[in-house]
Amino acid sequence: MGIILQLFILCSLCGMVFMEKPQGLQWLLPAFAAACAVADALLWLKRRAGDKKLREQSDALFAEGAPAREGDVAERAEYCFSHLHDAEQVVAEDAEAIKDMRAMAEEFKTRLASVEEEKKKLHNKSERGAMVLHKAHTVCSNLSTEVRDLASLVVEVSKGVESQRASLTDTSRAMEEVSQAAFESSTRVQELSESAQRSSASAATGEREVEGALSSIEKLKDIIVQLKTAMAGLGEKASNIGHVMAVINEVADQTNLLALNAAIEAARAGDAGRGFAVVADEVRKLAEKTMGATKEVEEAVHAIQAETQINVQTVDRAARLSVDGAEQAARAGAFMRDILHAMNETADHLQTIAKSVKEQSEQSVGTSGTMGEIRHISEQTAASMETFIAALLSFQSGMEGLDMTINALVTGDYEQATSDKFVQWTPKLDLHVAMVDRQHRLLVDYINELYTAMAHNRTSEDLQAILRKLRDYTATHFADEEKLFTATAYLGAAEHMKIHRKFVAKLDEVEEQLKSGTATVSMDLLTFLKDWLVQHIMGTDPTYLPYLKKEDFEQDHGR
Repeated sequence: MGIILQLFILCSLCGMVFMEKPQGLQWLLPAFAAACAVADALLWLKRRAGDKKLREQSDALFAEGAPAREGDVAERAEYCFSHLHDAEQVVAEDAEAIKDMRAMAEEFKTRLASVEEEKKKLHNKSERGAMVLHKAHTVCSNLSTEVRDLASLVVEVSKGVESQRASLTDTSRAMEEVSQAAFESSTRVQELSESAQRSSASAATGEREVEGALSSIEKLKDIIVQLKTAMAGLGEKASNIGHVMAVINEVADQTNLLALNAAIEAARAGDAGRGFAVVADEVRKLAEKTMGATKEVEEAVHAIQAETQINVQTVDRAARLSVDGAEQAARAGAFMRDILHAMNETADHLQTIAKSVKEQSEQSVGTSGTMGEIRHISEQTAASMETFIAALLSFQSGMEGLDMTINALVTGDYEQATSDKFVQWTPKLDLHVAMVDRQHRLLVDYINELYTAMAHNRTSEDLQAILRKLRDYTATHFADEEKLFTATAYLGAAEHMKIHRKFVAKLDEVEEQLKSGTATVSMDLLTFLKDWLVQHIMGTDPTYLPYLKKEDFEQDHGR
């Protein structure tokens, strides 16, 4: 095989492998190079062996004492012809070998054409595969976003279900209390109904007693009226006694006057009239005694009249009071009848209420049982929602992992595609500043830890703790890095520090959103962290490297 053909084939393979990078053909270049080297070595060895053999035969043919140099011409010619025949055989063998090598070269050309055709097919497949991967990446990204939105929605629904379950628990507890209260109310209303019935019976008895009292008061009124009439008659009779006593007193006065006249006439008569004088004196004394007694009787009669008048007035007041009492008793009787009627109605209403409350109590018991079933169903629903959320989060994690893998395949980052880490540390990220590289690796580890925690559906508290570690160590790294370049003449120090402050503020904002529940750790956040860190390490940080001293590259101030 010619050197030019080998170079042509080798260049073609180099272009195919390094320019187009078809999958599965990377092995072809070293394999073909090795085959060419082996073929060239074999040809060189074979040619060298043939040349050596020809030289040996030539040397043997014309060596000192060889038949070709001694003897007659015929023998020498025959000997030379035999050696030429041997040489022809060697040349024929070499020609056959060359023919075989040419056949191999033709076969290689045929295979190269086949490989070229295969290369075109693989190139087309690679282009279509890239399009499919890009489409799959787009679909996965959209699906991942939708799943993330669905997960957020399901989390909200789960919160609603949990709130509903808590509300149903409270409602069920309240219904049990209402049922108990209804039962107690039913018992109390029943007791009130029975008490009202007893009160109604007592009121009926009271009504009868009032009717009896009213009858007695009416009788008392009649008696007092009669007493009033009698006292009025007694007053009139007492007045008449006064008139009689006045007549008696007048008679006594006249008798006394007559006795005085009789004494005067007896005194005129002398001794003849002495006996008459004694009689007249006795009559006078009797008249005086009568007048004294009459006066006492008159005083007594006046006292009786005064007392009688008072009694008459008292009886009159008593009569009026008895009349008023009778009227009030009549009204009280009417009121008692109304009260009795109202109490009967109240007893009937309470009986109805007791029946209704009893039915309500029974319904409350049924409702409480239904609420218990609803609460049980709600608890089962909440448990199912938790299982569904876990499955959805697992599916979301798988979708995001698939999206990350497809994205790595699209970009040709096969190391990232086969890695289980979210951020893969590569030599491209090395700044060759010992302290800075070590801290950058730690930041990458924290982002990977956050990704792993999210992929395994760790709790929100765990994710917040990891993010807090990332935030704190980021601030520490920025402080160390700023000490490093602010001690130099680095012109972009102020802008570099401003970028640091913005990133720390962004981490603080994300942390607050996680605490308040308005955000979650998602692929968007992780992608933001990854892109920012990689771009900052590869784009921003190298700007201060020319200003560092040699010892800065070697020393690790270790934190």
